[in-house]
Formats: sequence, C-alpha cells, structure tokens
Amino acid sequence: MSLNSNDCEQGCVDSIGSYTCFCNDGFKLADDQKSCIKDSATDPCLTYNTNCQYGCYVTNNNPTCYCAHDYKLNPVDKSSCIALNNKLWVNLTPDLEYFSAYTRPSSQDYKNIVSDLRKSLLALYQSANLTNVKDVRIESISSNFEVKHVVFFDVENITLVMEIEFAKVLKNLRESNFTVGQVETKINTEPTIAVSAKGSPSYVTCMLCRSAVCILTNEIEDTYSCEIQPDVGRFIPIELEVRKVFDSNMQDKLSPKFAQLSRAVTMSLNTLFSTVPDFAGIGPLTFRKGSLSNQGSTYIETSVRFNTTAGSNQISEVAQRLVDLDADGCLHIEDDCVDLVGQSVLGTRKEIAACKACSAMEDCGKSEVDGLFKCIPKENVVPSSSDSSDLILGLGIGLPLFLIILSILIIIFVYCLRRRRENDGDSRDSYTDAYNVRQAFGSLSSAFSGKHSDFSETGGLFNRQYRKHWDKPPETEEPSTVINYYRDPERRDPYTQIYPPLNRSFIQPSAPPEEPQVRSDFSWDFLYNALQPNADFRIQRPQVNTRPAEVFQDSQA
Repeated sequence: MSLNSNDCEQGCVDSIGSYTCFCNDGFKLADDQKSCIKDSATDPCLTYNTNCQYGCYVTNNNPTCYCAHDYKLNPVDKSSCIALNNKLWVNLTPDLEYFSAYTRPSSQDYKNIVSDLRKSLLALYQSANLTNVKDVRIESISSNFEVKHVVFFDVENITLVMEIEFAKVLKNLRESNFTVGQVETKINTEPTIAVSAKGSPSYVTCMLCRSAVCILTNEIEDTYSCEIQPDVGRFIPIELEVRKVFDSNMQDKLSPKFAQLSRAVTMSLNTLFSTVPDFAGIGPLTFRKGSLSNQGSTYIETSVRFNTTAGSNQISEVAQRLVDLDADGCLHIEDDCVDLVGQSVLGTRKEIAACKACSAMEDCGKSEVDGLFKCIPKENVVPSSSDSSDLILGLGIGLPLFLIILSILIIIFVYCLRRRRENDGDSRDSYTDAYNVRQAFGSLSSAFSGKHSDFSETGGLFNRQYRKHWDKPPETEEPSTVINYYRDPERRDPYTQIYPPLNRSFIQPSAPPEEPQVRSDFSWDFLYNALQPNADFRIQRPQVNTRPAEVFQDSQA
C-alpha cells in the first residue's frame, strides 16, 4: 500500500507498526532507504538500446519510458522528462486532537490519520466544482495539527484563475465543518497556499482581495479581511495623536500588534461617533510615528464613514465629537485611557477640529495661555502679539518689494512704447519715401514729401499735386524736345527719354503758379541722383527727306 507521502519515492510495503520502501525495476534504494536511484544492472530496457531519463518498463517486447510523479514524458523524444506546474502546497489546521504517535510515520495511528485526511480532502476538493483535482498527498502533520499537503491537478500548468477558485474553496471550508474519518471538525486558522515547496505562502482571504489591502482583523481567531475603502464624498478624514509608544509592527497590517490596536481604536471611535446622523462606521486605520521624541507617541489616521454624502452638518457633528474628545484628554483603548497629544484635526487639509466647530458668530483664535485653538466671540477676538509682529514684518518686506516690482514694470512699459513708436515712424517713412528723399536730405520732411503725421498731402516738392504735371507733353507735329529728368516710380506706362541740343529743349514740369513756395534745404547730390546720369537713354532718329534738292533736280532731269 502506498502512503501517498514523500517518505517513499516510488512505493512502500505496509506492515504492523512499520513499513518498507521499495523501488521499481531499474532502480535501487538509496542509503536513506526511502529514495530510489537508477541501477543500470537491473534496467529492463538495457538490451533494447533505449536511453530513458528516469525509468523504463517493457510491455510485449516494447520498451516505454516513464517519468516521476511530478514530471511528464516529453512528447517529442519520448525519453526525457518535463517538470509539471500542476500542484499547490496547502497548509490548514483542523480542530483535531494530536497524538504523539503522529510524529512517527511508521506508526499505525499516523497511517490511519493520513489515510483519513487524504480521502476527506480529496472528496471535498473534487465536490467543490474542482473536477481537475487529481490527487492529494499528505506531507506532514505538526504538533498543532497543521496539515501540510500537496494538491495535484490534472493539468500541465495551473493558471491564476485556478488558484483563485481553489482559494475560494478553502475560504468556504474555513467557515464550515467537514468530516475526517468519523470525526466532524473545522479549520482553526487561516489556510495558506503556495505555488512551490519553498515558496512564500499566501492567506486565502488575501488572495481574494486582489488589489485591496489585506488586514488581520483578529489575532486570536486568526481571521483576515479585505480593507474596504469608503465611497467618494461619504467620509471625513480625521487624525489624532495618542501618547502610546510607537512600534514599527503597527504599520504591518498583517501583524498581531496592528490587529490588536486597530480593533481597540475602532471600538472606541465607533462609540464616539455612533450618534452622528447617517454614521456608517470607521474607515481603514493607519498608524505612524508621532511627534514626541523617542517614539513616545503614535498618530492615528482614519475616517468617519457615512451612508450618504457628508455635508456641513456631518462635518460640524464630527468636529464637535472631536472637541469633546480633546476636552476629555484621552482615548479609551481597551481598558486604558491613553492621553491625547495636541488637538485633533479633520478633513483633507487637516484643519483643527475646534475651529470647524465654531458657529457663525465665533472665530477661531489661538489662546495665549495654553496655545490651543478655541472658539471666541467675534467682538472679543484680539490678535496676539505674534500675529501683529508677523503682520508688520510682512508689510515691511512685502510693500517695498511690491513698489520696486511695479516701478520696473512701468519702466519696461514706457521703453517698449517708445520703441514701438520709433519703429512705426520708420515703417511709415520707408513706405512713403518713394523718391529716396531721406537719403538725399537726411530726413523725410513734409516739405519734400507733402505727407504729415496724419498722412494728409498739403504740399511738398514731391506730392501728388506736383507729380500730375510730370506727364508727357501732348504730341505735336514738331518732334518733341523734352528732357524728363525725373521718372515717376508709380507709373506703369513706358515713355521715351529724349536728349536733344540744349538750345531747343525745355524742362518740364513747371510748378503750377497756384502752388505755394516750399522752403527746404536744397541738395545738389539729390538733384544729381534725380537726373539719373547712369540711366540708359535713346536718341530719336531724325527724319530724313529722301527727295533730292532743287539744285540736283535739274541735273537729274
């Protein structure tokens, strides 16, 4: 009979009060008389020239390789073995009586309890919709009756979904009874699951929490739960400091110290806020090191939960309860009244609870006697000396700094405004200086351009009223002898420039007699450039009369 344990690697023979391990063909017992090692002398497949990684047997002259219990045969070469991820290591503690004979695997009592546990657990697992559970192997039984066993699944790889489903089965098993042999029992402690023999075990409740935080709720009953976060808008954060020595284990939510302190604080705060309208309970707790030296105090951070959205009424009620708690000066934790340090706060901004409890006719002020914040009628509120000094210091530094910054901004603004005007003037000048007056005279004055700051044309050497007389003279029968020293840049139609002898030429245009005399600084350079001495010019071909003179007409005749 097989013990279904790891005492014998391949098999054992039961006897009264003892057992003997044996090995399959091709193996022999090792020195520990439990494990098996390969023996080539007795290998049944030796004559078939078959090389199996683990073991071999012959059926009808056909050699076949096989693997150990935790491996499978490689389907490619049919000789090597592949490790299987098909088992979970489980620890649970049934409420059964422990006997000293359980320390001896060879004893009949140990064999009987192992057989009963295996049959009972296998039936429970298979009946809980876990049809892929193939076998259960009992590893050991400790003095507190902690049963370590391996659960085998009929799969090659166990998925995360299968682990969660198995954790649910153990969770339900913890909350109910089951039968081992002829005895009805229950599980005393939280079961654990590990994915390997040396892997870190996980509590089944914590495996079901997923992303939520798992906490130990009762260190005596070894119960765990998933920390429930309050709904948005339905809680009020609070914080208070107690004169209790801080221990780093208080921050570990799976430690007994956290569970003990958390349970006591929750009971005390539930009593404190039980009369607040729509009160739903105390939220998750967090403990951290307090403000006193040598870890002499501990901060308690939690929240007050409500069934509805927390409004101003709930805030005032919670603030008043905290004020009453501060007045008592201590928080009841188990049988002790632990002294409070400072004043309680509430809200995400951690405002003093005493200030949130003030009415509309009161202001919150800091007492010069004990340094605590209190509600004081508005007409009696007098700023403390420290507040006055802070105000004076702030004005003495802030006001001069404000004036300096304001002066700098004004200077920058005036400078930018001036630069902008200069740029606008340059752009306007360049736009209206069609005759390059600035280049000749050094500035674009209205005396030359006829344009003023308001862009009106009232005069000037080159205004439009003058330029209208610079058109071509009317065509006559006599060839035109006109010298055009200027060419209007805005004209599009071409014209011919003629340069005949000076005694027959006349210069156009002449200023209309009605135009006022324009005084300006004359520049010969400007006049020279205006004549365009380097410009191309064409001389009109003279008309030639092809008729012979009278002197030659008679001779020809």
